[in-house]
Amino acid sequence: MNPLLMMLALALPQADAPAPNKADEKAALAFAPERVATFLDQINLAWTRQRKCGTCHTNYPYVVARPLIGKPGAEHAEVLAFFQDRARNWDKNAPRWPAEVVATAQALALHDRLTGAKETSEPARMALDRQWKLQRPDGAWDWLKCDWPPSESDDGYGAVAALLATTAAPGYLEKTPDAVSRLDRITAYLKTVKDLPLHHRLHQVWAAHYDKRAMAQEDRDATLDTLLKLQRPDGGWSLSSLGKWKRKDGTPNEPETAPSDGYATGLAVMVLVQSKGASDPTRKGVAWLLKEQKDSGRWFVRSLNNDKAHFITHAGTAYAVLGLHAAGALPTMVKP
Repeated sequence: MNPLLMMLALALPQADAPAPNKADEKAALAFAPERVATFLDQINLAWTRQRKCGTCHTNYPYVVARPLIGKPGAEHAEVLAFFQDRARNWDKNAPRWPAEVVATAQALALHDRLTGAKETSEPARMALDRQWKLQRPDGAWDWLKCDWPPSESDDGYGAVAALLATTAAPGYLEKTPDAVSRLDRITAYLKTVKDLPLHHRLHQVWAAHYDKRAMAQEDRDATLDTLLKLQRPDGGWSLSSLGKWKRKDGTPNEPETAPSDGYATGLAVMVLVQSKGASDPTRKGVAWLLKEQKDSGRWFVRSLNNDKAHFITHAGTAYAVLGLHAAGALPTMVKP
């Protein structure tokens, strides 16, 4: 075990996870940022220690979002160090899949960007450099297809994750000439994908916030126009409306009637503010987020796969933080 990880583990008590994610958990009496931080710290430290892996629905988004809700403590440092250690030691302990490399690059690059780093950190650069070795000739990656939407079900998400990692990493494109041609291969691949989910296109818009080469302006405008039409009367958005996914347990996703959730609303508010600035739709989205936090600190998000655990709630809580941060509704460390 990395000595830093060992010291952090010894310094912390046993990582107990919060109660299971439930749609009927009562709402908080008022928005409580400290409860968000506590929930994220508990669930992500427990996940990382117990499962010893990274997932797009839990601890990768945590690495990015947690510093935005207040000064992170030893919990975040341990999870961050876990991914940094993975990036530094893949030659000795090979990554499980190309998805691990790309997702790690994305999380570390966004962490660098959102904490104000002027240069890409060494482990983020190592992950980015390795992701190019795994890129296919068509510009994409062999992604996990576990039928766990929105992020572990198709190659399109892997492509936008790599695109976001590359554009977000501070100074990386400028100092890595080959990365520009690799980026062009990703965008060329994305143009060939039929029915790319709106969820993925929104991540491409996010990438274009850092580098306009990630998505043409007319495509960004069309994507955001589609997003605005999906805003619910209560001010929020629903994740099920951002793609055409089928549930493995046979129950419907009901994109037209599913309730608003933290994942989609946080993502929508973030990309709209980044692209268009504050507006009536984003103010309504922020109001929904501030009102709909649960008593535990999380925002419930119904799984797009089955109704057993709703792990997407973990990512949804991180995305709610990203949206609130972009809108200036949180104490911020840096400009979004």
